[in-house]
Amino acid sequence: MKISPDTAKYFYHASKLTTVIENDQKCSILRIGSLPLAESSGKEASSSKLLATDEMASVLIVSTHDGKQNNQNYTAFGYNNELPSASAAMGFNGEYMLKNMHLYILGQGHRGYSTEIGRFIAPDNAESPFGRGGISSYAYCLNDPMNRNDETGMLSVFKPRTWFRNTQTKVEQRLKSINAINRTLKTQTTSLNNLVNDKEYQGKILNEQIDDARASLQKTLNKSKKKAKGINKYVGKGKSYVFPEQDKATQAINASQANTYRQKPEDREKRNMFNNQRHRDDEYDDNNYMSGFRQQ
Repeated sequence: MKISPDTAKYFYHASKLTTVIENDQKCSILRIGSLPLAESSGKEASSSKLLATDEMASVLIVSTHDGKQNNQNYTAFGYNNELPSASAAMGFNGEYMLKNMHLYILGQGHRGYSTEIGRFIAPDNAESPFGRGGISSYAYCLNDPMNRNDETGMLSVFKPRTWFRNTQTKVEQRLKSINAINRTLKTQTTSLNNLVNDKEYQGKILNEQIDDARASLQKTLNKSKKKAKGINKYVGKGKSYVFPEQDKATQAINASQANTYRQKPEDREKRNMFNNQRHRDDEYDDNNYMSGFRQQ
């Protein structure tokens, strides 16, 4: 099949557009992950532009070689009446906009999204209206573009909000969160230990309270361990944060378990309805005897 020279050609890497060749003009996009950092349409430095984006990769500022800056703003559905423009090819959510219309081609050309009407120009194949595509087969991000993103043109997902946080910031935020969890963990551990100690004097009447306290403590412990795992994945090899509250909680849970020890038959004194003799603990006092004790 012969391709016309005027046909635009799009090249992708890891599902992200990297090069566009159209009318003998080449536009290259430099990315880090999914974030576009720069565009270049030739070998000359004057053809290069630096891009400043938000956390969703939408291009907000375009800096040219002469120091000028062009600001770009968008509506919730990505509309900008100045786009497409000669300043930058990338726009809303870091997607490439066709030059002759307000269309973003999503999912490596799967569907075109029009920012003018806030809808796709073709139906989806996600089993709408009863499947995961939602009620409308033409709706963009389930009509919630503030909280959702659609890179594939087939299915939207919730927007991540952590791209611009460095590792230290992530660790600090998670430490604040786990400290609050561990304070609750410490309180619940103390309460469970107190109930177990009180059981020695009050007996089985506290069993139900102990079971409830153990279940609550286990739930909080699981939450603390999950948060600790998220913290330690950002720590260097051979290093990790240790939280003693987790060990104390585990010990309290184990100590509160019901005693499952059963005496072996040979360890018990054999007694039944035919052999139910009482053994005196004082052979000289007939009125002083106890059940279950055999005189040595």
